[in-house]
Amino acid sequence: MQLVDKQQVAIRFSQAKSEYDNNAIAQQCIVQKLMALLATQGKAFGKILEIGCGTGMLSEQLVSHCEFERLVLNDLCRDYEPALRKKLPYPSVHYHFGDAERENFGIGYDLVISASAVQWFENEANFLKKMANMLNDDGILLFNTFSSKNLYEIKCLLKTGLTYPTEDEWYKLLADKFEVLVLTMEEIPLYFDCALSVLTHLNKTGVSIIDPTKWSDKRLTRFEQRYRTQFQQGSVVTLTYTPLYVMARKRRK
Repeated sequence: MQLVDKQQVAIRFSQAKSEYDNNAIAQQCIVQKLMALLATQGKAFGKILEIGCGTGMLSEQLVSHCEFERLVLNDLCRDYEPALRKKLPYPSVHYHFGDAERENFGIGYDLVISASAVQWFENEANFLKKMANMLNDDGILLFNTFSSKNLYEIKCLLKTGLTYPTEDEWYKLLADKFEVLVLTMEEIPLYFDCALSVLTHLNKTGVSIIDPTKWSDKRLTRFEQRYRTQFQQGSVVTLTYTPLYVMARKRRK
């Protein structure tokens, strides 16, 4: 369990909404991986809930590749709503904005899916209990979070970042209500010309509250030097995402 300022999270993602899709390279890879995992379970689902739909990156894939009667899109940030309704103007697509840990989405879902949102949750155990109550028997829960190594370059230099459950901890949290089908981690390295570009990328994807424009020249120069010393590969520097994918089936009662 961790304390997260959800209001600040919403503000950051609202500020990044116009630039998110062009900069969310790792998140695009994550969406493709989630869709590949989902394809192993077929493509027909009566009722789907997507948590943390954001700009609709995963939502568009669901609409294109899945058959469903009802798709409910949720996000913490209501500022996304006008663009989403324009992008997905279908009567079978519905919207429910608010904090997914607290909102009531009803029951009877065949699939609950989420891309790069669960890491912001405060209580993973309560989240899984809630999902189990919402899903039909044999319903699928599919999401990604991140491992403790996520963005380790930033963690190493700035000593900041979220706390994530380990794979073993996720297994234990899931075991009571779900059959774990997939629990796997991968690395997605990104490459930038300098450390300042790394910080700019994190801001443009809503991930970070670090504002390098407020740093002194001395601090920024020192950060650049340390980043290159530890994380330079050839002429570029790295930033590494480590998504953890979870796919589980709700156990029959």
